[in-house]
Amino acid sequence: MSDYVWPDTHSTFSYFDYNETGIVNIPDNIVDLNLRTSIQNMLNLVGLQKHPPRQGTVAWQEASDRRFEHRIQAWADANYYMSLYNNAQEHIREAMKPLIITIVVNQGFWSLWMKVFSNFPEVQIELINNFAGTNKELFSELFHV
Repeated sequence: MSDYVWPDTHSTFSYFDYNETGIVNIPDNIVDLNLRTSIQNMLNLVGLQKHPPRQGTVAWQEASDRRFEHRIQAWADANYYMSLYNNAQEHIREAMKPLIITIVVNQGFWSLWMKVFSNFPEVQIELINNFAGTNKELFSELFHV
């Protein structure tokens, strides 16, 4: 058990790096080799670094693990709503927050949305507050904005 990072005991949000590819990586700023190994073990355990087969191939059509596609779609959705939010007036932003939360609750990929909205701590706070089990102490800097 100690060879892995676990979401219920570690701040895995800061240990996983999400991007538009759907592949989850270890952030470059994590330099401790033991920690990197524990993070890599978890990524391997749950298959978050599996590269998708080339699109249009038989392997693509027969792939049973489509999580990368879901992450790619979630990334696109999060960026779309972030762009709308970024360009909206304040009263529209306030109205958008519950919509964003509803989408994330229904779709999942909380960490990905947290990353995409990294320039909007007010949205991140809503995400933290609306997901049961999220350890708010790990995000104390957001609550002092």
